[in-house]
Amino acid sequence: MKNLLFFSLLVFLAFSKVTESKGTTPHIEILGRYFYDQNEKIVYLDWPGVRINVDIPEGTQKIEIEVTDTYPSTVVKSKPSQATVDSHSSYFQMFLDGNPLGVLKIPMQGGLMRILISDRVDPTKSHLLSMYKRTEAKSLVGIKQFLFNEGAKLAFNPSMQPDYNKYARRLEFLGDSVCVGYGNNCTSVSEPFTTLTEDNYMSYSSIIPRMFNAIYFDQSISGIGVVRNYGDPDPSSKRPYGFYQDSSLKLNVSDTTKWDYSKFLPHAVIYHIGGNDYGGSGQYPTETVFVQHFLELIESRRKLYGDNIPIFISSGPLDGPWDFQKEVVSKAGDNVYWIDWTTIYEDGGGMGCQYHPDIKSHKMMSQILAKLIQNVLGWDYTS
Repeated sequence: MKNLLFFSLLVFLAFSKVTESKGTTPHIEILGRYFYDQNEKIVYLDWPGVRINVDIPEGTQKIEIEVTDTYPSTVVKSKPSQATVDSHSSYFQMFLDGNPLGVLKIPMQGGLMRILISDRVDPTKSHLLSMYKRTEAKSLVGIKQFLFNEGAKLAFNPSMQPDYNKYARRLEFLGDSVCVGYGNNCTSVSEPFTTLTEDNYMSYSSIIPRMFNAIYFDQSISGIGVVRNYGDPDPSSKRPYGFYQDSSLKLNVSDTTKWDYSKFLPHAVIYHIGGNDYGGSGQYPTETVFVQHFLELIESRRKLYGDNIPIFISSGPLDGPWDFQKEVVSKAGDNVYWIDWTTIYEDGGGMGCQYHPDIKSHKMMSQILAKLIQNVLGWDYTS
């Protein structure tokens, strides 16, 4: 597995204007979907790519985080069984004032736990701590508070969250394992997948926003399909992508956790989905069914964000129903664009776990998509 502290030249963009915590009162800022439990005073998150910015007051030498993986009391009264919840740990890419701190592991062990982030902080000044969730929604992270030295505490305050719609550039990514960054840290297709080989921070869905100095929300799920999830024996699954798309938490879909779309109105939506519909053994959906369901997904976004919202549909570099997706583009009307990643491997991109794109390929994919976004939205970017 590649060095976990590996970073591309894009790291210098990690602390661009869009990730700076605002205001003079120290607080916790979350960029991404979350659910706040009013009873427990805990903020829960699980989607990949969620960013957490924490103001660290002057005088701090030691930073700890108090977290739990027990489900919100207002949603589920007890923790679901291990049969329904993957027991993988969550990993975060950590920065202090833009300088890499490495990777933080939050294990799934049941109940409240305190984890050391750093005990070597310069106490002569204030700092900004940032955490990027690099793993997908296979375990829940509930943040109770941050602790400084041995006494001071800082908890999440929903009233101090930013107005996401005031940010000048906003992107939404909806996708599958490619978007997540599944296995992109593997050195070969045969290297076994582990949670550590998945790095959403180095996925195109995170690289692209840094190139454009944009904020982004990423609701991606490995194995998910438009109609049929990977390996489902039936031609349609009970819980394809549409089942999860409205939830603040992927692992807990309910009326209570429904996301308020008015909080985040993107300038463009980028899809990478469809390959799993025709993957693994089982019956596959027909072209007509696939196209119709994809058009319904697009229409659901237009109802939320307006008829003129640019929609990008990406393909490759894994095999998939790309001709079917081209049909979706042709039938979806104006402002829908095709992203061709089908030759990434032929053009020198590398493969990670189970033929998924590695970090080199994700960078190549980002360059292709960045040019298209620039042409459509007129945004400048740093390559």
